[in-house]
Amino acid sequence: MLSGRFDRRVNNYNNFRSAEFTLEASLKEKEMELLKKENELLKREQELLRKENQMLRSVDCAAEQSAAAGISLSLVSNFISNYDGKTDGTFWVTQLRDIQKTYMLSDNMLRALFATKLIGRAQVWLHSRRNTSEENLDELFQQFCLMFGTKETKLELRRNFERRKWSYGEHFTDYCNDKIMLASKLSLDEDELVEYIVDGIPNIQIRMQMSLQQHTSTDDLLKSLANVKLSKPSTAQQTTQKNKENTEGKQPTTRVGVRCYNCNSVGHYAADCSKPRRQPGTCYACGSEEHMVSDCELNKKKNDEKMNHYNA
Repeated sequence: MLSGRFDRRVNNYNNFRSAEFTLEASLKEKEMELLKKENELLKREQELLRKENQMLRSVDCAAEQSAAAGISLSLVSNFISNYDGKTDGTFWVTQLRDIQKTYMLSDNMLRALFATKLIGRAQVWLHSRRNTSEENLDELFQQFCLMFGTKETKLELRRNFERRKWSYGEHFTDYCNDKIMLASKLSLDEDELVEYIVDGIPNIQIRMQMSLQQHTSTDDLLKSLANVKLSKPSTAQQTTQKNKENTEGKQPTTRVGVRCYNCNSVGHYAADCSKPRRQPGTCYACGSEEHMVSDCELNKKKNDEKMNHYNA
């Protein structure tokens, strides 16, 4: 009996020790998992610190290069606005490239300028990428334009460009700059751009004056109309302007002493004739090839000047 009690106590003790070992092993396993996760977080933090360090080095290097070239990067940054990812990124990158050409910035300087001008969504996008400070600048800008570039088709871009007109109460500088920005997304020559800008002027007198001056660049247009603000015409001027627009380029409907070669009627040229085209050598009156107009029955009332029976 004592032996049975002893055996039960031994079994209970062994079971307790086994459960204790199992619990200890489980705790150690969870502790190892926590250590692994903590290690991963430390690696990520180290990677972020490394990228930030590289970015700071790039900025410092660009600053040293700009100082050596006599150019202040902070001064150059005033020529471009901050970018938050809400507008067309392609045009913004084009502005960066223009600044690089103008001030002869190195790729490192341009990269630093690019990084320091990003805010909001654009800045989050930059910090989410790996090896940004070592990535090829063209590839970086290409990925940037894919993310923040315009989603409009070429047809929509063309329509928006052509739809932009000089509005009443607006300074010409604002209109011209907006037109140039829209044209930057299209492939237009300088002469063609000037024609579009002039065509968007609603005032006929100003438009004709600019056309006569034959400007060849947008700079010339800005010099001519930089301080001009388009005022809304009075009701009488609007009526006169509308009548001029309706009659602009049109020929009089009736011309005295003019006879049509197509239908032989008086009052218009053959180019303005609304009747079907007559084949050469056919009758003026009916278009028949069987006879001439002098033998045509439709020519019986040819002396009646108020009536015209020709229907060639």
